[in-house]
Amino acid sequence: MKKSYKLAIALISLVTIIGTVAFVVTNMPTINYIVAKKRIPSAEEREILNFWMNYRPSPNINDEEFAEIKDDLDVLMDFLKGYADKNKNRESIVLIIGYVTSDTMYMSPTHRDGRLKLDENIHKSLLAISEMFINNSYSCEFIAIENNFIVFHTIDGQYSLVYSIDGKKPDNKCHISGDKLNVIHIEGNYYHRVITW
Repeated sequence: MKKSYKLAIALISLVTIIGTVAFVVTNMPTINYIVAKKRIPSAEEREILNFWMNYRPSPNINDEEFAEIKDDLDVLMDFLKGYADKNKNRESIVLIIGYVTSDTMYMSPTHRDGRLKLDENIHKSLLAISEMFINNSYSCEFIAIENNFIVFHTIDGQYSLVYSIDGKKPDNKCHISGDKLNVIHIEGNYYHRVITW
């Protein structure tokens, strides 16, 4: 795994760990009480246990949703391919995605300081794609450009939206968890990669 890729995963994982620890600490009395009493938990307690033990929402991005953001994806892909061409000396590029406000986003490369300058069209497209992820219980945390693929990643790798620059089908391995993924062709050079159970 490339250095910039590892750095992005480490940064994002740290945020997740902090959030998970906060959740566990907040709900640990409830969890400990259920375990100690060896009783059937209430509906509310089952929700806490379920989240704590196995929170894995399933993406449900359908053809209609994809069609709505197809133009935005194409705009963003042109921008990202151009960015990759300008950085051909790098084996991989990782761009952290984040919000400044609810309607202001940024992309920040891990291999240098600062944020990329995004014009109005690029910014609008990034917001639309991020909203699609959010509508499906996910958050697009970073974009990786490597081996002729542009990949929009979630934090845990359970879902990613992949653009194949050369048209080849992406592999089915999650580079974060090692889990097997189901690769689904959408259209053209676009693919879904979804965790399989």
